[in-house]
Amino acid sequence: MYAGQPALEVVAHLMIAFLFLYRGLTALPKFADHAARMQGHNIPFPRVFTAGGFATMVVGGAMVALDYHAAIG
Repeated sequence: MYAGQPALEVVAHLMIAFLFLYRGLTALPKFADHAARMQGHNIPFPRVFTAGGFATMVVGGAMVALDYHAAIG
């Protein structure tokens, strides 16, 4: 986990991870509002796509924070 990486790169990874984790977790209580907005744009299955977006933010942020396939995260 971050072995051999410069300190500045580790800090950058953690800052990016914090951004995604924070936005994903703070938007979660407003799930219904986000899904309704997507439905207003005529996006099919708005609850499924909203959940997928939130999951992508949280899982991707965790992957970057833990340096587990960070390029994918």
